[in-house]
Amino acid sequence: MKNRLFSIGVVFAAGLLIFGAGFSAAVWSEETDSATVIDFTLKDLEGKEISLKDYRGKMVLINIWATWCGPCRVEIPDLIKVRNKYKEKGFEVLGVVVSSKPRDVHAMVKQMKINYPILWGTPEALAQFGEINAIPRTFLLDRDGKIVEDIVGSRNFQFFDQMIGKYFKD
Repeated sequence: MKNRLFSIGVVFAAGLLIFGAGFSAAVWSEETDSATVIDFTLKDLEGKEISLKDYRGKMVLINIWATWCGPCRVEIPDLIKVRNKYKEKGFEVLGVVVSSKPRDVHAMVKQMKINYPILWGTPEALAQFGEINAIPRTFLLDRDGKIVEDIVGSRNFQFFDQMIGKYFKD
């Protein structure tokens, strides 16, 4: 009986995640505590440790995604475009991958020509962002590492351009 209840719980939780990802195109932003400085050190695809502290002084867009997430795949080309547009102004995109097989991640990075760092997400690092109950989930950090934008769901280049552009107005 316990095993059956556990199995039902796992299926229910997976269904919630899939349900949330399926409706992730809806416009939805949650308030976050912008006083919290986000800080983590994660490994990139080559095993090199990357610290968020290394990006202080830059605006950083952190995109939490997975290889099996359709909406995540849809927005990656737009993340590449926005990185290309703002990189010289002190901006970086960091992809934090979760729940994905290494071979699938490497293949997707190559296939989609992802030009920004991809980091392996850990529960400890993700906990700093609060509850992550749907992906993609994107956070924009200011130059001090504080969350200034929190977006649930897939977005397009125009959305990201407008959101990021307001922080780079002269």
